[in-house]
Amino acid sequence: MNDSTIWWILCGLLVATELTIGTLYLLLIALGCALAAILGYFDASFSFQITAAALLSMISCGLLYQLRKNKTSSIASTHNSNSLDIGQIVQVEQWQFNDTTEVQYRGAQWQAKLARSSTAMHTPPAPGAYIITDIQGSFLILQACS
Repeated sequence: MNDSTIWWILCGLLVATELTIGTLYLLLIALGCALAAILGYFDASFSFQITAAALLSMISCGLLYQLRKNKTSSIASTHNSNSLDIGQIVQVEQWQFNDTTEVQYRGAQWQAKLARSSTAMHTPPAPGAYIITDIQGSFLILQACS
């Protein structure tokens, strides 16, 4: 088995794991493995393949981390409340017809509402990752991660 085949197998395993866990970081590491596999087709040395995979993975994961950090800190800084929940990410399994849902957060079930903009009123919300932007009474107000 040549180097590129091993890299493609590792890439496939990382993508499959990412699909079950749901983190983008594994997908970016898999992208680094795909780059190493392509370099393997062009007979690059194994140490160059590892270096290229590591550099691409570290740079892309670092950029994603900074992007998420800036987004959550900007949401938290624009909110007047001192609540530490603002800016946290929760997973929504399914929405109800009135744009409400229940989410598991801090070990308990919470009621949550979707923060809708006027332009997005006609599109139904999709399950996935959402950021807590406000707390109104016992409801978490969520905004889609983009």
